[in-house]
Amino acid sequence: MERTRMMQTGAALAATALLLIGNIAYAANAASVEAQFSAKLNAIASSLGFSTETSISVGQYTYNTSHTGLNAVYTDPNGNTLTIEYCVNGAYVATEQMVCSSAPNACGMVGTGFITKVISNERQVSSSQTACTARTVSNSLCSASGGAGSGSGSGTTTSVTTTNKCISAHLCNAANTAVIDSCTNSVLDDCGSRGYICSNGACLAQSISFYSFPAQTGAGQSFTATGHLQVSPALVQKGSIVQVYWNVLHASGCTVTGSNGDGLDTSTTGAWSTPFSGASGKVSSPITGQTIYHLVCAGLPGAVPASIDESVTVSILPDYQEQ
Repeated sequence: MERTRMMQTGAALAATALLLIGNIAYAANAASVEAQFSAKLNAIASSLGFSTETSISVGQYTYNTSHTGLNAVYTDPNGNTLTIEYCVNGAYVATEQMVCSSAPNACGMVGTGFITKVISNERQVSSSQTACTARTVSNSLCSASGGAGSGSGSGTTTSVTTTNKCISAHLCNAANTAVIDSCTNSVLDDCGSRGYICSNGACLAQSISFYSFPAQTGAGQSFTATGHLQVSPALVQKGSIVQVYWNVLHASGCTVTGSNGDGLDTSTTGAWSTPFSGASGKVSSPITGQTIYHLVCAGLPGAVPASIDESVTVSILPDYQEQ
């Protein structure tokens, strides 16, 4: 019986050690994967006319979760965006959203929209392209006015001068960051300053999103944080501390709290109520038992979904005693 308990204890310790090593190895491996394959992502983006990378993160590949994948977003000066999901086995799905315009109306006014194009060598996804979503501006927004004159002689000559008069309409600028006046091109509403985008002449709230960022552990090791709520390390000895990380965009407000009271005004950590944890994360109080951290963010007015909620768990290493 004693021998059996010792064997079970040894197996549990080994499993715990493997889990801890796996967590550390994943953080280091994520940075390695990003460095190894970002050049291939950039080559794909360059072939499609994009050169400015705005974000990149490492995670599971959507179409085969047993493989590691990279997600990257690119932009160009014309307001077009490219999102690439790349698998380390070479498969990828690239989604390009291109700004387009409708045919001009009688006054030369045009509507703006998007063409969505999918380029893929992933067998589960077919390449495709949608039609431009821009709507033609109605000719009713144009009007004509004129005047007449007469001459004398054996007959009467009448001349009419007709001029186009522009009737103002709300349109989007080329970058889809502002509502502009169709006649003067003056900015009527700066959508981008509030985290919104312009669509069909109106500011629309963008959905809450997470952005990866370069981070550091408490031991000074560098890794790429996903932007989603995460802790490092996730398995600790009783009384240890952890770092908590997150990075949220397009949210009106965020809070992170722990089941141990971390993140509250009354805690020694103070309130955690910012959309970004900072590269070094937020430092917990000493962990004395299993602790669950919750991230809750409210979206911008009108955004879908209206809010998000994530959680991660910090566990305590078992405290074994010899029999």
